[in-house]
Amino acid sequence: MATDKNSDDLVSRRMNAQDDDPEATAQFDAFPRESTPEKPSMLSDEEWALLSDGPGKKSSETTDTSKVASKDTKDTHESAPTRETSVKRQHSSARPAERDEPTRVMPAPAPAGGSTAATTTSGTAASTATTSAAKPGLYHRFGFLDFIATAIIVASMPFMLVALAVKIAASGMFLRFEYFISPWFPKDEYGFHSDDRLHYASYVTDYLFNGDSSRYLADVVFPDGKPVFTDGEIAHMADVKGLVTLLVFIAIVGVILSLISAVYLGRKYGPGLHHALRWSGIVTLVLFAVLTVLALVGWDRFFTGFHDMFFASGTWQFYLDDSLIRLFPPQFWIDAGIFVAGFVVLISILFIALSRIGHKKRKLARDAAKKA
Repeated sequence: MATDKNSDDLVSRRMNAQDDDPEATAQFDAFPRESTPEKPSMLSDEEWALLSDGPGKKSSETTDTSKVASKDTKDTHESAPTRETSVKRQHSSARPAERDEPTRVMPAPAPAGGSTAATTTSGTAASTATTSAAKPGLYHRFGFLDFIATAIIVASMPFMLVALAVKIAASGMFLRFEYFISPWFPKDEYGFHSDDRLHYASYVTDYLFNGDSSRYLADVVFPDGKPVFTDGEIAHMADVKGLVTLLVFIAIVGVILSLISAVYLGRKYGPGLHHALRWSGIVTLVLFAVLTVLALVGWDRFFTGFHDMFFASGTWQFYLDDSLIRLFPPQFWIDAGIFVAGFVVLISILFIALSRIGHKKRKLARDAAKKA
């Protein structure tokens, strides 16, 4: 019959599988056998009836068949996890490169009515702007030492600028302008020509900045051997030299301290020099604005008050025919005062303009730092 043939073929295939697989045979032999075998779930009642003489009888064929059935059942249960593990391994090895890839964050969906590209571009631009604004070097908080360094530069700047302006006003270039070019400079009523004025005045200006004593001016004589300057004039010029020397000394110390302060403020994570430049210009402008107003209101009073402040009374007043008055008349001091004030004001305005460089970037960085 067809049923018997199918059953014989099934038993033959299972017995051959045992012969071909020693491990399966060993597992089959180790499987516990009961005195009354149960019908395997994979066999129908008809197949089980054909393979066994009855539920209570047992032949060699039945025993062999039950062994095969039991082995098959055990193999079925034991091979299930193995097949599941194999499937998982095949699934994990299907895309080996993905295990090494970093975790990717999917972009957020685009808002309704908008474009994903536009949203991504605008978000990237905003993030770049915020990052660049918060970079070190663009904005840094102002510390106590930064305040001290800035105050040193601000306090030193007026002395440095005035000393430089006085040096220029006492140079031969300025003297030539006064004696040869200026149309409003008065002529000497006592016989000095422009060349004579330039010659004798150069001794006075040189004396202010050299290391010689008052003997330097005492040795200046006319062609007839008469001294050009009196003892009172020489004594006053010695006082003026002391004042100029003090100014130059303060300016030199200010330059040294300002350079040190500038290096400190300009360090990698420092606030920079824009604060020092701006406040130096502002303070100097305010100071010279006050002095200019006082000078314009009353020059004679201003000139007299200046000399009374720095020189003893009666030591700076001379006759009209004395050499200092003939060489440096009141118009000379007016022109020198205008030059010094104009020079200092222009440099101060330049400092304020330089302090505005990079102002927008610093403002963006400051706003970003406040929001952070």
